[in-house]
This record gives sequence, C-alpha cells and structure tokens, in this order.
Amino acid sequence: MNIAGNNKNTKILMSVLVGGFIILSACVVICISMIFSVRRSYRNELTEEHRSENETKSVILGHLIMEEGRTVLNASNLLAQHPVNEEKILDAENYGRSQNEYSLIGYTDTVGRVYLDGAPYGEGEDRSLFEALDGLKYGRDMIYAGAAPEMIRQINGSSLLAASPVFFGSSIQGYIFVMIKCSDLMSVDSLAGNERLLVNRRGEIISDAVEDGKAPAPLKLAELLEERSDKSADIRSNISNITSAIGTGKKGIKKMRCADGRMMEVAYTAVDDVDDIFLVTIYNGDDMEKRMRPLLFRSTVACILVSMLMLAAVVYVWVTSSRANLNAEKLAYKDPVTGGYNQHYFREFARQIMDQNKEIPFMICRYDIVNFRFINESYGREKADALLSVCVEDFKKCFEARELAVHINADQFLAILVNDPGMDKRIENYRAAVNADARGIGVRYPIRFKAGYYQVRKQEKNIDVMIDNANAARRMLKGDDKRNRLVYSESIAEDIKKVGQIESQMQKSLAKGEFKVYIQGKWDIVNDCICGGEALVRWVKEDGTIVRPDEFIPLFEKNGFIGSLDFYMLEEVCKRLMDLKNAGKKVYPISVNQSRVLLHNPEYLDNVVDILKKYKVPGELIELEITESVFEEDRENMMAVLNKLKKCGVRLDMDDFGSGYSSLNMLIDVPFDVIKIDRLFFEDKTDNEKSKIILEKTVDIIKAIGMDIICEGVETAEQVEFLRSIGVRYVQGYYYAKPVPGEEFSAKYNI
Repeated sequence: MNIAGNNKNTKILMSVLVGGFIILSACVVICISMIFSVRRSYRNELTEEHRSENETKSVILGHLIMEEGRTVLNASNLLAQHPVNEEKILDAENYGRSQNEYSLIGYTDTVGRVYLDGAPYGEGEDRSLFEALDGLKYGRDMIYAGAAPEMIRQINGSSLLAASPVFFGSSIQGYIFVMIKCSDLMSVDSLAGNERLLVNRRGEIISDAVEDGKAPAPLKLAELLEERSDKSADIRSNISNITSAIGTGKKGIKKMRCADGRMMEVAYTAVDDVDDIFLVTIYNGDDMEKRMRPLLFRSTVACILVSMLMLAAVVYVWVTSSRANLNAEKLAYKDPVTGGYNQHYFREFARQIMDQNKEIPFMICRYDIVNFRFINESYGREKADALLSVCVEDFKKCFEARELAVHINADQFLAILVNDPGMDKRIENYRAAVNADARGIGVRYPIRFKAGYYQVRKQEKNIDVMIDNANAARRMLKGDDKRNRLVYSESIAEDIKKVGQIESQMQKSLAKGEFKVYIQGKWDIVNDCICGGEALVRWVKEDGTIVRPDEFIPLFEKNGFIGSLDFYMLEEVCKRLMDLKNAGKKVYPISVNQSRVLLHNPEYLDNVVDILKKYKVPGELIELEITESVFEEDRENMMAVLNKLKKCGVRLDMDDFGSGYSSLNMLIDVPFDVIKIDRLFFEDKTDNEKSKIILEKTVDIIKAIGMDIICEGVETAEQVEFLRSIGVRYVQGYYYAKPVPGEEFSAKYNI
C-alpha cells in the first residue's frame, strides 16, 4: 500500500513536473522570442542613431572646411584691392596663416610663381598649379571646397582644398588656396570615434598618402567593403547600392555582414557646402553588440527569473535559504557606490590568494584620484560616482584574476597586484582605459592616480599593516605629474615619525616663540637703496636646532596649522614696526605671506583689522603676499576678501607671478598693488630676444595699469642690469640681501 501510495505520489509529482516543464518551456520560448524582438527593435534604433550621427558629423565637417574657405576668401579680398606683388602676397598669406588651423596656405599667379605660408615655393616658374586651379571654374567672391587636384597633393599630400580666385578688375591675377589634410580633419574631437572615410562621387576613398611625389591610385569604397564582407550576393548588392547612391548624391545607411560573421553598418552623407565629397562611417558590429548587451542581459535575467519562479514551488526552502545566504554575502562584501567588492572582501581575497601563491611577489596598493573634488564639483556627484565604477570595472579588464581592486570610500581604492615585469604595463593600460571610459561618461578632465605601494614580504600575514604601510606611502605624495607613485620604505617610516614629532611640537613651539621672524631686504636698483623687506619664518628651537621651512611649511599647509602661524607672523611684524616707529627709527614696508588656508578662515578679516588697530600700524607699511592659486577654489569669495582688505588700507602683492601659467586676466580682476615676478620668469631670458620682448612688454603692461613690480630671486649683476634695462625698479634676492633675523635687519637698515 505504501508502495502504491508512493507510486501514486510519484505519478502526481511527475505530472506536476511534466506540466510545470511544459509551462516553463512555453515561458522560455516566449521570453526568447521577446529577447529577439527587443534585439531587433533596438538594433533598428541604433541604425537610426548611426544615420543621424553621420549626418551631424557631415555638417560639422562641412563647417570646418568652409571655415578654411572663408579664410582664403578674406585673403582673396585683401589681394583684390591692389595689383598683386610679392609683398602683398606674403601679407595675405600671413593673414591667412594666422586664421588657418589645419594646413598650408598658398598662392599661385598666372606666371606660375607659387608662394606657401609666407615664402616663395619651388624654383623657377611652373603654371601647372595655376592651370589645375583655373580648371575648377569658379568666379569672383566664390569658394571652391572639395577634393584637391593631384598637383596640390604632390606638394604636401593634402587631400582637400579650399580655394578662391584673386581678381583685379575683371582679370584673374591668381588663386589663393588652403591645403587641408583629411587626417587632420578626422583627428578633431568632434569627429572622433568609429571609422570615418571621405569618399568622392566616383566612390574613391580620399587619402593624404603620397608616394614618390605622386598620389597612388585611389582605393575604391566598394573594394574596401567587399574585402571585409562575406562576399554574398546580398552584400554585393548592398555595396552596389551604396556606391550608386553616392554617385547620385543620396544619403543613407546599409547593414552588412563581415567575413567573420559580425555585422557592420555603413552610413553615407554628402558633406555640407563641399563639392562631391561624402562622409562614410563604418560602425563596428562588436560595438553595437556591446551596447545591446545590457538590454539583452536584462531580458535574459527576466527569463531566468520566470524559470526560477516555476522551480520555486518545488525547491522553496532551498531557494529561500540560498537567497538568505546570498543577501548576507552581498551585505558583507558589496560596495554600495560602485556595485563591486568592498574592503572586507578584499581582506579575505588577499589572504587567500597569497596563501595559494606563496612564491609570487605581491604588492598592496592604496590609490586615489588626483583632484577628485574638482571632478565632483564640476561634473556632479552622479558622474563622479560613475567614474568610481569605471575605475573598478576597468581594473578587471586590465589585470589578471589574481589581482583585485575595490573602492573604499570617497575617491580611495585598495588593490593587490602581482609584482612581475608586466605590472607597470598593466598599470599604464589601466590609466589609459579609465581615461577613455571617463570620456565616454562625459568626464573630460584627465584622470591621474596618486598611489602608494607596499611590497609584501614572505610569511607576512597582517593585511591591515600592509594596507596602512601602502597608505603611508600614498600620503607622502602631493599628486603632481612628476611623482605620482611611491613604494613604502623605512625612510618613509622615518618621515612619518618626523611628521608626528613636528605636529606634536608645533603648538608649544609657537607659544614659546621658537618661530622667528627673518627679513630679506627689497632693493631699489634705480636709486641703489633699500626700499622694504619680506618677512620669512624660521623655526629655531631652544637648543639651537633649526627646522628647515621645506620640512614644516608643506605639513602646516596640509594640517591647517599654517593659519595660526601666518597670524603669528603678521602680529610679530606689526609689533616690530610699532616699536621702531615709537623709537623714532626709519621704517620700511614689510610684506607678510598669507596662505590659502588663512584666507578661507571666516574670521580672517576681523583678525587682520584687530592686529592693525592693536599696534596702530598704517596700512601702507604692511603688504600681504598672496599666490594666484588661492583663486582655484571659490574665486568669488576670494575676490570679496581681497576687496575688503584693500578697504583696510593694506597693500596686496601677487606672489610668484610667472612661476606657472599666470594669466594676465588676474591683473584686471584682482586688486593687487604689487606684482612679484618669480625668478623662473626672467633668469633664462637675457640671451633670448623673443623672451626678453615678452618680459619687457609684461613689465610695461603692469606698470601702465598702475601696479608696482618687484623681481625676486635676483642673484647676479647680469640679472640686475637686464631688469634695469627693461624698466624694473625693485628687486629682491641674494645679490643684495639674504634673509637675516629681524633684529639684525633693524640694526642695519632701521636707523
């Protein structure tokens, strides 16, 4: 009976299973049909998108070519006002060259003389170029834009031409033209991506290639497409239709199957305002499949979910427990921002992979994105988070299975790498891939990483210590282009220890007055006398030990203590000036550096005013030195702060002008009184006539708008004479005075 009952239950179960299988199969068939329908619909949408994109690119291309056409038309009009002579030709070409972006500008006359980019070209006279242009047949105030004659291509390989006749009265004096290389046009960012070709109405691919002074036989578009296709009758018919459509000036798009079975699409559109030139774009089937893959993946997942629902009735308990375990694993190991793994998973992975590969040298890496805050503020949080996901996904593409990167927080990442000869190449490929994919999500800012590495030693087990050491190396970097990676070493450990010692002593040392005011004199080289000084900080401990500024200033800027130090220096200088005035001594203006951190302090203005009032120091005796970098962030607020400082009567100096890429716009917008020109701006210009002119004109501009100039870092008599010769009056540097303690400066100059 039990057997019968079991058989009955078995039959019922089998019936249920067969019925469920039939229903499940039907659902799968429906889902698969839906997937193919979605695939077909989406492919059609992509085709329409490709057609529209190609038309847009053709408009852009036509605009770029016609920009060159307008250049030659303007140059033609300049020449047409007078009988042409060599001086006029060169002037017109120089004008055109100043407007021309892509290639050479030239002129040929009826005699056969040729000029290129402001200079005669060739030897003797040759009318072949004139006759080639004259054969194009166009009139006054007209532009020819299209394929270049072979004579033009022999000169520099240019495949495109924009030309205009030059009239005097009713006679043509010659032709002015611009030779445009197809390769230059196609490298423009707005035309980048996919394979783009220029084709004439005869179906010939326009190329810049020149061999032995002669353009090779042009490659036919039909030949190129047939070579890549599977050469079926349908495909050959499509190729014929494409070339026929181009021959009759029509636009369109055709699908084709490649020899390896992949699909590609060929879009063709006439280039606006250009004679008989078509833009042909070949869209790779792999790229199309890649774009469709997420949608197909979601549809496939939906099919699987339906199947799983059918099976859930049979294996409910198992599925429930499996899902519970899966959710627990996701909560433990998933990063919510990137969707990848987190640092908890990383620790488990690193331990396991190192245990399984004891003979392989591994490195632990802590890295971040340089200037990620700028990216976040400029592009928005959504794109910034997308960039973080790109960093995780591209790591998987560029590194092997034994290597892993995870997102920790903000722009921080953690990775384990195999330290083999190919590691540097993988890192470079990774950086390039991230930059490429970042542009794909709309982030055009160059992505650079700042990375600290720790070489794992054999038998090491403590992952947290390895991570901390890698992070210590990373924190020692500033993120500049010259140094963006650092491997942990014992010297770094010593540096960290030294940083800890400095930070533990800085408050006490400030209270004890160990930070001393040194003053470097500023010199009037016209009257050969001192005219002021700059206050510089020196840390002299009670035992006489001196801590170099380059050891503590960068650290104080990073931890914010520089603000307290700057206020201390300002107060010490004001106190010194008050004592000298009360003693009836001669006083000179003293400049004091103000850090970016200090200017962002909301109490900054009130503190400056309180110090000036406390010591009754006239504003003209205090100069506040500010670097241009303070305007990189919150420019509007910085402008407001400086304008309020001006109302207090203090003088404002722009420090280090010319040390980087200083903008003359700063001289217009910001209310500076003094521009301090950095040594880098003039030290190598005494022997360079062009550089000397630039510096001299810069000095003239600054003086003309009512600002004083002081050149710092002057060390030689030759520099002094050079600066005096271009109108500079005030200098600062070791040639006249080194930084000395404030008391020594006062004893020598405040008499």
